[in-house]
Amino acid sequence: MEVQKKVLNRFKYLIDTRDVDEVMKNLYQKLDLLVYLHEVLVQEKVQLRNNEVFLESLVMKFYLHGLTLRDIGRGFKIKSDYLDNAVLVNKEMIDISSLFTVGRAQLETFLMYHHIYVNDNDENVQNLRYYAWLHSALLQRFQYQDGNIPDHIVENTRNEIEQLKEKIVNCPAYSQLTDKQQDALITKGDGKTFKKWHHIFEECNFSRRGFVEKFYYLLSVYAHSEGLSGIQLKQMGYEKSGETNQTYLWLQIATSWILTGKMISNLVARFPTVKKVYDKLDENIKLEIEVLVKILHEN
Repeated sequence: MEVQKKVLNRFKYLIDTRDVDEVMKNLYQKLDLLVYLHEVLVQEKVQLRNNEVFLESLVMKFYLHGLTLRDIGRGFKIKSDYLDNAVLVNKEMIDISSLFTVGRAQLETFLMYHHIYVNDNDENVQNLRYYAWLHSALLQRFQYQDGNIPDHIVENTRNEIEQLKEKIVNCPAYSQLTDKQQDALITKGDGKTFKKWHHIFEECNFSRRGFVEKFYYLLSVYAHSEGLSGIQLKQMGYEKSGETNQTYLWLQIATSWILTGKMISNLVARFPTVKKVYDKLDENIKLEIEVLVKILHEN
């Protein structure tokens, strides 16, 4: 009980003070733990199911995005061959647009992981979502393979597409789709199996129009260079010390920290071998993960 109180007080401090450096340190620690627990699967030679082959790719993509967010969040100074460096030397800049663009990519990686592996316990549904995800990607690759690509690579892509089509059609969950959806899935592909992002938010048990969903659409504004992003950048400038930039930086790093806690929880829940290693960790660390997951689903 004393440990729990200590951890909760620490969380309250970080939220009240918006201590960016401290939250950034926590993010890195959790990213480090995530990749360590994932490496357990390799070290222990855990036999993965067919639909878990690319699970590593999603975990590593999420991890690398997190490291990039940390690096962007540190800010930078400009040295110019043309501008007055005497003026620039005291200005620490931050690229909020890139921070949010990478943040959006990390969040979408998180959501796709959940769409395939977490949001439905039916293994047939998981298989269908996994095959549809790969099938859609290969269709995109095939569409843009032009005459400069060696014939054997084009042929390999075509064969992979046909193999995935067969797996999709033979998957029991495929029969649960409408005739129109079945045809579209095979001919056009759909990596999210006809789910919009807001559907996936709901399936993740996030609050409807809650913090995570609202934050996603803010990230999208910057990723797509909407007019609002231009207005925001003009008003808040590019200096890291700016009040709004500090708020946005804290918001993004804190969000990534929380999502990383949930990704750790996912690995622990899915793989008993990982759980054995996780159970031996310090109680403070495990309690922090529990709190991060709770925050994610209650806001």
